[in-house]
Parts: sequence; structure tokens; C-alpha cells
Amino acid sequence: MNRTRIAEFFGRDGASFVVVLGSDDIASAIAVRLTETERRVVLVRDPARMVLRREMAFDDAAHGEAVTLEGVEAIRADDGFELAVILSEPGRVAVVDLDLNEVLAIRAADVLIDARPRGDAARADLRGLAGVTIGVGPGFVAGGHCDVAVESRGAAAGRAVWRGPVAGDGEGHGGGDAAGGPEMRSPCAGRWRTPFEVGRMVYRGMTVGRVDGEAVVAPRDGRVIGIARDDALVIGGVGLVEIVPPGGEVAWRGIDAHGRAIAEGIRRILAAIATVDRLTAAIRNDESLF
Repeated sequence: MNRTRIAEFFGRDGASFVVVLGSDDIASAIAVRLTETERRVVLVRDPARMVLRREMAFDDAAHGEAVTLEGVEAIRADDGFELAVILSEPGRVAVVDLDLNEVLAIRAADVLIDARPRGDAARADLRGLAGVTIGVGPGFVAGGHCDVAVESRGAAAGRAVWRGPVAGDGEGHGGGDAAGGPEMRSPCAGRWRTPFEVGRMVYRGMTVGRVDGEAVVAPRDGRVIGIARDDALVIGGVGLVEIVPPGGEVAWRGIDAHGRAIAEGIRRILAAIATVDRLTAAIRNDESLF
């Protein structure tokens, strides 16, 4: 344990502290990219959201599993001290089940990013909760809910919206999933049990799992690219399994091009804001710009 680095995390001069709401593949891609730029990143899990593409996400770290994406390691933190210990070392992100207010009480955030895939659902106003607030995907209005918004769909993924709403409608971040989202959903509320993991092949009519004894059956042959954790408590109608046809070119492991584009767009936004801040400070202090 490096006590000096821990003290730096809590100090004003420590590395930029970024809070990301969400722990799915998009939130995790953002965490990886910003960690590469030497920022300290914590992912705040959304208890209302099932993460299916677990080979592309840091979410399983919250259950004590070792998760690494592109050399960045995710570790669960249960309190402020554990958070500081984890983020005092480079190349690591923290995953928490804490409420956002609890996280912000540990240390004020320099950047707050809402990367939760909620389609066009009403968004909360994030402005003022951090130095810079960023909303990812449909439903966000730059200048209304956040300081800057980010497009999350199709070829526009990663494009900054400095004023006005993000384009698009519907659920999710629109990564071009060939399966069109989860086809296999919970038939009722209860406990989900399955022996399957991401990457497994399934066949039409096969029972992939059960919710309180009710079977969840594969509608066609395919590869499992996303699946809810075994033993999870679920509500009725929630997506449990995503499959694609054999040979379908859909990413199910690591960071895909879509997540990378959104993450890189956010990196560019923060770099642009930092540049403006430096220029503003130089002008205010009557410093030479050349």
C-alpha cells in the first residue's frame, strides 16, 4: 500500500477523478480509455440494470471476480478507503455498489459521466454534481441535463453535442447488435439459474436456464454473446440472454469498435475542455499565448 498515493487521491492536486454511472460494456470502455489517460475512474453500478455482455464489461468485479480489459484491472470497493487504495495504483478502476451521493462524499468528482443505457427515458439533471458532466445517448440534452452530451448510435457514436438533444430513439446505445437485443427474457420474477456462460453455443429448443423453475428456451441456434449471472434475482420481462447466429460477426469479448468510438469521443471532449480552461487562465493572467 502506497500511503503517499492514497493521500494524493484525496488531495486537491491528485489525478482527475472520474465517476461513471453504469458498469456495462460502454461504461467499461469509457473507464479503460480514461484510465489510459491517467485519470482515476470509478464505476457506479445501476442496480436496476442487468449486465449481459459480461466478457466486455467490468460488472463481474462487483461479485469479487478478477476482470481485466486491455490491461486495465477492475476491483470492487466497499468504502472510501478501499476506493482510494484501488485508485492509488495506475491501471486500475474501482467498481462500487454505493449510491452516487456516497461516492461524491468520498471525493468531489472532476467529471461525472452517465453511461447507463436507458433509451429515451427521462434523464436527471447532472449539472453541478461535478466539474464537468457528460450524458451518453438518447434522452440527454446538453445544457439541459448535462454540460456536454455524446451520440451513441451508428456512425455518429462518439460525436459531441455541445447544445441541444442527442439524436436517436429506443433502448440501449445502438451498437449494431445483430440479435436486435435480448430475445430470451424472464417469464416471471424470481431467481435465475443457468449453467451457461458467454461464448457457449446453444440450439433451438434448448433450455438455457430457469426462473423459479420456469424454462427459458433458445428460439434458434446461436452463440451466447450475453447472459445474466447465475443466481441473480430478476423481474418479469427482463432480458436474460443474447444470442447471434453461428458465424455472426458480433463482438462478445473485450472492447468493440462501438464502445471504443464513444470512449474516444469522451476523451476528446475532456481534452478540448482542458485546452479551453488553459487558454482562459492564460488570458485572465495576461500570459503570452505564444
